[in-house]
Amino acid sequence: MEAPKQKIDRGAEFDGYADHYGAGMENPAKRLAGASPEDFLKPKIDLLAGLIDNLPESASLLDFGCGTGGFAALIQSRWPSLGVEGCDLSEGMLDEAVRRGTTLNLWKYDGRDLPFERYDLVTAVCVFHHICPSEWVVVANRIRKALKPGGRFVLIEHNPWNPVTSWVVAHTAIDANAVLLSANTARRIFREAGLRTIQVQNFLFFPPRLVWLRPVDRALGGVPLGGQYFLVAENAVRGTP
Repeated sequence: MEAPKQKIDRGAEFDGYADHYGAGMENPAKRLAGASPEDFLKPKIDLLAGLIDNLPESASLLDFGCGTGGFAALIQSRWPSLGVEGCDLSEGMLDEAVRRGTTLNLWKYDGRDLPFERYDLVTAVCVFHHICPSEWVVVANRIRKALKPGGRFVLIEHNPWNPVTSWVVAHTAIDANAVLLSANTARRIFREAGLRTIQVQNFLFFPPRLVWLRPVDRALGGVPLGGQYFLVAENAVRGTP
């Protein structure tokens, strides 16, 4: 996919989808693969478990680009002692989260710096492909500065090398301006932002509704052809405010 020729106001773009946001489930291929957005989120939650289970009870997590808060809510439900927050550029998405009954601390991101060294873990789930490529390193560096020393950043993204994923993205309205990034590109972004990649896991080789194939999906994690990938990076450089 070609990069957009001019900068797009992503907050305003997503405001237009807020009141009927369904995480792309209007695409028939995606509905065939899973019955609901939660079907696609649960495998991600399972991948996160190894990280979150080892955090102290007082740990804090930010879901960067949280949208209507569905992923953050699932995290809070599974780990109720964890301090979970979410932020997003789109005020409309945050308003929709409130309308749907969220009780989480979700706040509007102004597109600049994040709170300094506040979080043990930051997640960004299918967010970076909506960011202008020229801003990828800048945003990753802001996230690094928001992490406590030794904190972790989890990036979950669509895999452009998977033909089904590429087709679905190309035929989903909310992804009209998306620019997919490969796991190798994400590693480079991390490195330039001062983050050290410590884990790469490919997943969604099979439709998430086929839960019985989840162990096989896990076993294929080293094959770079899954529908999505899960990258974990560590804050390797102490930032400055």
